[in-house]
Amino acid sequence: MVDIITQSPVKKKEEVFLDYYLGETPEEAEAVFSDFSKLLNIMAGGYSMWSGIDKEDLFGTALIGLARAKRDFDHTRSDNFKTFAIYKIKNALNDYYRENRTIVSIPSYVKTANVYINGIKFILSKYNIDSQDVLLSGEVNNEAVTKNDKAECNKFFKKLKRLSKNINIPYERIIDRSEHIPTAVSLDEDEISQEEVFLREKQLVAAALLVSKLKDYMTETELSIAEGIMANKTYKEIGYEQIPKRTGPWVKQQIDKMRDRFKDELKEGL
Repeated sequence: MVDIITQSPVKKKEEVFLDYYLGETPEEAEAVFSDFSKLLNIMAGGYSMWSGIDKEDLFGTALIGLARAKRDFDHTRSDNFKTFAIYKIKNALNDYYRENRTIVSIPSYVKTANVYINGIKFILSKYNIDSQDVLLSGEVNNEAVTKNDKAECNKFFKKLKRLSKNINIPYERIIDRSEHIPTAVSLDEDEISQEEVFLREKQLVAAALLVSKLKDYMTETELSIAEGIMANKTYKEIGYEQIPKRTGPWVKQQIDKMRDRFKDELKEGL
């Protein structure tokens, strides 16, 4: 385990962090590590499972992402540090994965489960509910969630449990394997604001919900855009993959059109 008080796992000398890596004081650093150690293990484990990269290396990389989040987070612009931290951790893991990956084949059931999980996360995000315990429990009991949203969550839970039964893998293991999976794309942290981080995280889970509910009604272009967002690609990257190639603003325009077209089917779209 990395000693977060006396040493940093970062080898790049030019990168500067807080005095005690995860905080301004030893006590703050220890508290942050204690709060996030479980999440770091889960995310590192998920990436290790499908990338073949050693979990210990990925844990150190996830810790770097958390340290960057702690260093860069501006409390005057938001009070949702966890969302920002997860973004930074994912970006660090994706960078490491891209630099060290071999050819990886993620099973289709994992990708399918990831879509269902993101659908549940999107609904719960409207109520600022931490999804981790809810996902493992397989049900929503919070009274703040409306009846309709509970019903939507239950639809996804039923699909996850049906998937678990069909492939004969325990439900809990499906969640562990599918909640965090690697992608080959990371965002340029120097070109994205803190507000844009929260917007893109919301778009990511909203895209999963949109695809799962409406993919049979989407055009090929709409589906490729939604799947691009789910892969954490930038608008520019999504546009570049279109035939013919398109610009980032064009992609944003298509997303707005999709939201309007499906507004009756999806209460909160992209």
